[in-house]
Amino acid sequence: MLGDCFAALAMTFTLVLLVIPTAHAENPVIIIHAEGESSNETHPDGYHLTAKDLDHGLGAAIPQALNLLPGIHVDRTTGGGVSSLYIRGAEPNYGTVTLDGVEQNAPLNSRGGALNFSGMSTQGILEMRVLSGPRALRVTPSALSGIIELSSASQNLGDSLKLGTGYSRYENTWVEATASQGLPNGAASLAALAEEAGPFEDESEIRNGVVAGTLSVIEENGAGVTLSTRYTDRDTSAFPDDSGGAGFSVIREREVSDFSALSNSLEIRLPTRAGIDSRIAFHLYRERELVLSPGVAPGVRDPVGIPAFRTNNDFLRSELEAETIVNVASNVHIRTSVVLDREGGESSGVLSFDGAEVPVDFLETRTNGELLVETAYFSATGFRGFLGTWVISPESFADRLRPYAGVDYIFPKSNAGLLLGVGRGFKEPSLFALGHPIVGNPSLIPESSTSFELELRKGSSDGKIIGRVTTFANEFQNAIDLDEGPPPLLVNRDAITTRGVEASLDMAAGSMFRLRPSLTYVDADIDNSIERLRNRPRWQGSVLLQAQLSDAHRVSLEALHVGARLDSSIPTGDRNLPSYTKVDLNWSWRVSHVVELEVSVRNVFDERYEDFIGFQGPGVSPFVGLTAWL
Repeated sequence: MLGDCFAALAMTFTLVLLVIPTAHAENPVIIIHAEGESSNETHPDGYHLTAKDLDHGLGAAIPQALNLLPGIHVDRTTGGGVSSLYIRGAEPNYGTVTLDGVEQNAPLNSRGGALNFSGMSTQGILEMRVLSGPRALRVTPSALSGIIELSSASQNLGDSLKLGTGYSRYENTWVEATASQGLPNGAASLAALAEEAGPFEDESEIRNGVVAGTLSVIEENGAGVTLSTRYTDRDTSAFPDDSGGAGFSVIREREVSDFSALSNSLEIRLPTRAGIDSRIAFHLYRERELVLSPGVAPGVRDPVGIPAFRTNNDFLRSELEAETIVNVASNVHIRTSVVLDREGGESSGVLSFDGAEVPVDFLETRTNGELLVETAYFSATGFRGFLGTWVISPESFADRLRPYAGVDYIFPKSNAGLLLGVGRGFKEPSLFALGHPIVGNPSLIPESSTSFELELRKGSSDGKIIGRVTTFANEFQNAIDLDEGPPPLLVNRDAITTRGVEASLDMAAGSMFRLRPSLTYVDADIDNSIERLRNRPRWQGSVLLQAQLSDAHRVSLEALHVGARLDSSIPTGDRNLPSYTKVDLNWSWRVSHVVELEVSVRNVFDERYEDFIGFQGPGVSPFVGLTAWL
């Protein structure tokens, strides 16, 4: 019944795309994203969200914004523990996340380098761009499923000082501050956040702190310098993954994590000369994490369980990038990029077996180089095409070529566009997978991907309605997975295949009203295996409704539906988790030109749901916040 409803909704999306009015549309719709305004969600180069789009009420986190986009699923968006990102049904570590160009994935962790989104705040973030499939390969060949690009720097900020504080259920308190200063040809900004929450329904807790700063100066000739830095300190306490959570865990102690990360970016843009644009960027990322785990008792799925352990990870990546764009003609440019990066880390720890401690220390470093050559063509008739190839030179593996190509055509007088993209990706095994003394395997070979997508876009003549339907297929070869053994060992498996359809609409009536529904269907399978992938809902849909009732009052409604999905825990074995629908409401009142009051209610209908077996999601949660501009 529910599948029939979704199928009907998908057909409705397609029909709407076909009947969106296009009368008198002589030219393609071109949308400019002004600073502070809401973006058009269906940007032809991915989903582009501004600071206004990311504003989901005080205390909001990035996973909330991501879950409203098609093709994206983020589990455990609230509370402590690990929160993972799935792009088009792929493994969490196949998605890359960058902040001002600095990669945030650390391949020293046991998740293959997948980023933990738990408590990842929007504080200080001005823009987010999401590229899935072949389009992500234009940025980096290691983004097998997609890339999330976060930006915190801008040269268009004015003078302001904003303070916010709030309180909600689950003893969630936070204080945040943002300051910006306009400069000649640029701007500087500072942002800070302190947050504490828990215990939640799943008995997890989190304490989170962020300090960030940016400086951006761009001259009229294109030359400029952009600096950004962001420090994150996060402490969490939660039942271990696969333990069955508060509902089934035999060992009642919590796993605690002390995490910190420092992300630095320096970008220098050279003056535009003779049609040549060049930039040089230096990126530095350091991550430290201490984890103390009580382990997981034996159960239905595993008669041995997971021993108690302690790990202390210290990871460092430095990267130098030089990019040049040569405009060989008014409609043809050639882009070249050279990337040199060195990454390494040290992990020290012990496993406890009946009082005996076994050391699990390892140290891994590597240096890699990448060269990109891309040719792009733009025509006045609405055709755009690009063809590029990455030449990858990893230290421990043979050189590889990874090509990609795409075409995008806007049909005359119709405001309809068709995009086709294909590409191949490359990802080295994580440092953990290669070096861990127990499950690590130095014989692992790199993972790779082949991606395809076909997209139809259509907009109304006035630009107030725009929608798209995208079909995609991805194959991930040599996927790395854990062979339970004995002995347990990370190995290369057969390919993982994902395929599906995304649909979205963006309807606006000026600045007073906006409706943004989306729908995703994903089918993910392991080739030549009856084993099912965990945490992959086939159906996911969302609706965002925003209304500016008056100059002083603004309301929004967010509804998220997550379909049934498979999960597994050691005490219970495999189980199917039921679907759920969660609704959030937010109301803001601009009391004066310097004070705003916000009231939010998350999970309005107190939906009972689990993202993992035994980990109960938060119930109805009122939020009250106050913001002041000084």
